[in-house]
Amino acid sequence: MEMTILHARNPIPVVIFHLQGELDGSANEALIQEARKQYRAGFRNLLLDFSFVTSLGSAGFSALQAVAMLFIEGEPSGHANGRARSALLSKDPADEYHEHVKLLHVPEDVKKTLGQAGYASLFETYTDLHQAVASFH
Repeated sequence: MEMTILHARNPIPVVIFHLQGELDGSANEALIQEARKQYRAGFRNLLLDFSFVTSLGSAGFSALQAVAMLFIEGEPSGHANGRARSALLSKDPADEYHEHVKLLHVPEDVKKTLGQAGYASLFETYTDLHQAVASFH
């Protein structure tokens, strides 16, 4: 997986991860480490651009969980485990994670995978970059 990092303000600072390739075990640690780096740099809002994600494996779910929990709870996350998944899945859909972690351009097959795993309703998804950035407040 390749990742490009961009920063935006509208007026809230947002870090955008443009992901490309397979979100799997080989990408897991790199994604988590970059999320920690951006969080420690002061970013509290994350937009994950899935435009060029070709597949989402179980390790990709672990990375997504860990990154989401970092931006939701504000605590450094290691590899996500069952407790992190339970905490993420037990959140009320109206809770704060929608305010801090959002998805952009999720391909239909990845969207289907997210839905099957119970993740589709956890993250607001957008098809327009400017609308997604503006949605953070």
